[in-house]
Amino acid sequence: MPDIHQQNTAHDVAAQEKLQQVQRNFGVAAEDYVTSKVHASGQDLDWVVEVAALSGTERVLDVATGAGHTAFVLAPYAAEVVALDITREMLAVALRNHGAEVEVVASAAEAMTALTDMPADVLISDISMPGEDGYSLIRRLRTEGGRIRAVALTALARVEDGERALAAGFQRCLAKPVDPAELATVVRALIRSG
Repeated sequence: MPDIHQQNTAHDVAAQEKLQQVQRNFGVAAEDYVTSKVHASGQDLDWVVEVAALSGTERVLDVATGAGHTAFVLAPYAAEVVALDITREMLAVALRNHGAEVEVVASAAEAMTALTDMPADVLISDISMPGEDGYSLIRRLRTEGGRIRAVALTALARVEDGERALAAGFQRCLAKPVDPAELATVVRALIRSG
């Protein structure tokens, strides 16, 4: 009989595989979803507002919003709406809708290659990545003389996590789930800061 650690590891692997499958499926349709008139202003959003029957004091968690259609429509009726995006592709499309040119990569190694091939103004990096993490990536870039402005994204929202990201070389650290509009504002401010 396997011990509890082996059971948890098998469950973690299965959950990670399922997440990757969902990300692949939604990632392929990111552009269509974000620009869809049906999703952006369709009857389904009116129905969500009606069914939610918010009084204005609720905190709403909108999971897998992609472009934030549901979060945006609920925001006027709630005290707070947090939108969680599940794919890099959807976040990239949302940033493109704010006027950014975006290159999406899946690892620190791919980021290093992309930055060599296409110099960028701003790096947005998740702290937790497969293989090399975001802290290591930014330290490597800084060691090699990279002056790129950088934003860290982290699921850990403690003060010490933000301090660690800044000490590693990021200029800003945002807690996930991140609002695409807030991220776009931070990116614009970093670009303006020169």
